[in-house]
Amino acid sequence: MRRRLLLVTTLLVVVVLLAGGCTGQSARLPEEEEVPSEEKVEPVITESSRWFPDSVRWLSDEEKGKLIEIAMSSPKAVEWRQKESQYRTMIGWIALQPDPSGEGYSGYSKYEYEIVETGILVYPPGRMVLDPRDADIYPEVTIWFGEPDKWGVDVAIDLEEEKVVFEEDYPARGMPPIRPEDMN
Repeated sequence: MRRRLLLVTTLLVVVVLLAGGCTGQSARLPEEEEVPSEEKVEPVITESSRWFPDSVRWLSDEEKGKLIEIAMSSPKAVEWRQKESQYRTMIGWIALQPDPSGEGYSGYSKYEYEIVETGILVYPPGRMVLDPRDADIYPEVTIWFGEPDKWGVDVAIDLEEEKVVFEEDYPARGMPPIRPEDMN
């Protein structure tokens, strides 16, 4: 019985792999089509891949300190500091999607600080809501106020200009337990 189950499972895996390989799109253009040399041709993404933006890099301790200083002086952080004396900070990255109207941002995706090494996972067209390659990427500080966490404030900062480019606050519902190593 086990042998039969193993055989059926193996055949099913082979069929799925063969069917999956037949549906992929080719990234090559047909030979009869010529693309003028001044046009940039983007490859077609047929599977998930990793993207390493130029703006994402390891930050120095001085830069991290400056980010936290700027974030703590943002309007929403100042408001929450008046209510809560306990807080902790985390540094990450945020991809802000420019609004089609040209004013502000229409959405964002947050990433852990370690994307410097791991890159940002990019999916094929139609499988992503926001494409990070079309976004403005900034360092971001998340500040959790209260013990336990009561309220979060996310602050995106342009480090060259030393200014806040986006901030948002929200209640800390459903957050995972705080680990001691995350505490400031």
